[in-house]
Amino acid sequence: MQQAMNNNGQNNTDAALKAEANAGILSREKTQAVQQLIKLTRNLADLAERESQALAQNDILSFAILQDEKALIAEHYAAASNEFRARLPEFRGMNPALLDRLEALQHRLGEAAKQNNASVSRIYEQSKENTQNTLLSAQELGQTKHIRFANDTNTDSKKESEVNHG
Repeated sequence: MQQAMNNNGQNNTDAALKAEANAGILSREKTQAVQQLIKLTRNLADLAERESQALAQNDILSFAILQDEKALIAEHYAAASNEFRARLPEFRGMNPALLDRLEALQHRLGEAAKQNNASVSRIYEQSKENTQNTLLSAQELGQTKHIRFANDTNTDSKKESEVNHG
C-alpha cells in the first residue's frame, strides 16, 4: 500500500515536471535539446568572458552595456536549464560526449562568473576607498583653508576691517 502511494506521488511529480517541460523552449528531441542548451551555455560563457575583458581593462562603460544583453541571455538560459532539470530522466543514457561538452561549458561559465564577481567586488572596494579618501581630503581642506566663492560677501578681510574699525 505504501509502495503504491509512493509510486502515485512519484507519478504526480513526474506528470507535473513533464507538463512544465511541455511548455518549454527546448526541443522535444533530446539530442537537439542538449545541443540547444549547449549553445545557450556557450553564448552566456562567451558574454561572461567579454565582461571579464571589460573589467580587466577597467572599461566600466562596456561592462555596463553588456548587462542588458546578459539579462536576456541569462533569462533564456535559466528557463532552458529549468526545463532540462525537469526532463532529466529523458537525458540519462544519451551520448555521454554531448553531456560532457555541456558539463564542460557549464564549468567554464561558472568559473567566468566567479572571476567576474571577484573583479566587481574588487572594483567596488576600490571605488569605495577612493570615495572615502576624497571625502576626507575635502574635509581636511575645508578645515584648513577658507574657500571663497564668487558671491561670498563674508570674507575674512572684511571681518578684520570691521573689527579694527568698528
